[in-house]
Amino acid sequence: MQIVFVGKSETLASGLSEQFAPSAEEHVLMMEALVSIDALLHRLPDKVREALLLRQLDNLSYKEIAKRLNVSVSSVEKYVAKALQACMADIIQD
Repeated sequence: MQIVFVGKSETLASGLSEQFAPSAEEHVLMMEALVSIDALLHRLPDKVREALLLRQLDNLSYKEIAKRLNVSVSSVEKYVAKALQACMADIIQD
């Protein structure tokens, strides 16, 4: 589902009623979280980031990711583990 914020009233263009739209404060908190996640992901090496995103967002198997990245399954396992460790370290740091 794609959610798009429209104008100052922040109504959802996805067809949800306005009562389910986030408040201005919730919107700011969500945007701050997204910026933080984006920064964390961009600090990761390219293949580590790509492996994590393919696994978490596209729900690909390690074998499928290995094929896409032209690496071994073992490398994919290490990439994902490294990415998750970086995420956990970031959470603990905050």
